[in-house]
Amino acid sequence: MNQEELLIRARDGDREAGEALIQANSGLVWSVARRFFGRGVDPDDLYQLGCLGFLKAVAGFDLSYGTQFSTYAVPKIAGEIRRFLRDDGTIKVSRSLKERAALIRTARQRLTGTLGREPTLAELSEATALQPEDIAVAETATCATESLQRRSGEDGFALNTPDAGLYDDGEALYFVQDDRSLLQNGNEGYLTFGADGRYTSGSAELDEGIWQLLQDSTPDTGADSAARLETAFDYIRDNFKYLSMAHYDAGTTDWAQEAAEAFLQQRKGNCYCFAATFMYCARRLGYQAYVVAGHESRPDNDHAWTMIDEADGTYLYDVQLEYAYLYQFGKGEIDAFRMPDDGGSVYRGFRYYFPE
Repeated sequence: MNQEELLIRARDGDREAGEALIQANSGLVWSVARRFFGRGVDPDDLYQLGCLGFLKAVAGFDLSYGTQFSTYAVPKIAGEIRRFLRDDGTIKVSRSLKERAALIRTARQRLTGTLGREPTLAELSEATALQPEDIAVAETATCATESLQRRSGEDGFALNTPDAGLYDDGEALYFVQDDRSLLQNGNEGYLTFGADGRYTSGSAELDEGIWQLLQDSTPDTGADSAARLETAFDYIRDNFKYLSMAHYDAGTTDWAQEAAEAFLQQRKGNCYCFAATFMYCARRLGYQAYVVAGHESRPDNDHAWTMIDEADGTYLYDVQLEYAYLYQFGKGEIDAFRMPDDGGSVYRGFRYYFPE
C-alpha cells in the first residue's frame, strides 16, 4: 500500500494505517525532533510529541493541495514540539532550576540596590554560592529576556538583559520595553506580541509555517535581518507557484492570514497569497509590514503587494510581480524588492493603494 492510500485510510480513522505512516516516516519525525535536543526534554519524548504533530498533519492534509505530504507535515511536527516547550515554560525546567533562578533574582536585586549598578557575574556567584556556569544555565532556562550577553569591564563580565527594542533570540521575536520588561498582549506598530511576550501572527500554525520558511530560506538565524528579508523574498518567488484564486476588495486587509495559511499549505496561490506570506515573514523579522489590496496599471487589474515602513521611508515589495516576469511572462528578471512607495516604473500610470 503506497503512502497516498495510507493517508486516505488514516484520515478515515484506520489506526493501523496511521501507525504504518508513522513507521514509514519515523526518519522525518526524528529529523525535526533533533532540532530541539538539549532543551531539557528527553529525545524519546520529543519524538512522541513529533508523532502527535505528524498525526495532526495526517488529519489536516488534503491530497488536492498538489504538494508533498512531508512539506505540509514538517511545520505540524515542529509546531507540536514548540507548543509543548512554550506551554511548559519554554524548556522543561526542573524545580531545582526554578529555585536557583529565584535565588539569583533576589541576589541581583539586592546587589543592584547596594552597588547602584548591575552586579557582575563574579559578584552574583559569590552572593549565591553558585558557579558562574550554574547561574548561566538557570537564567537561560527560566527567562527568555535574560540572554547571556556579556560585556567586559574592570570587574569582569556582567549579565545583562537586552536593550529596549526588538530582540530576536533566534527562536522568537520579542519587544523589550524601556523598563526591561517584555511587551505582552500588546502591539508595537503592526507587530503583535502574545501573553508569553513572543511575536505572533495570531495563529500558532501560521507562526510555525513562517518560521520554517525563514529557516529554509536562510538557515543562519544570526544573519542580518535585511539579508534574511531579501533571501525570504527570493525564496518565495522561486519556490511557490501561481494559482488563480478569488480576489479581495480593494482597501481590505482582513484576508491576509487566510491567504498566507493557504499559500503555505498548497505552495501555490495568487498575488494576495504572495503578498501576505512575505508580509508575515517581514513582521517575524521585526519589520513594520502590511499588505495592500488595490490595482496595478489600470482600474480593472486587481492586485496585492506588501509595504514596509522603514526608517528612511515607506517601500513597496511585490514578490508575485517578480515571479510573473520570470516564470509566467518570460520577460526576464525585474527588481520589485524595496521599490519607492510610488512603485517606480513598475506600477505604470493608474494605481491605487490603501494602507491599513
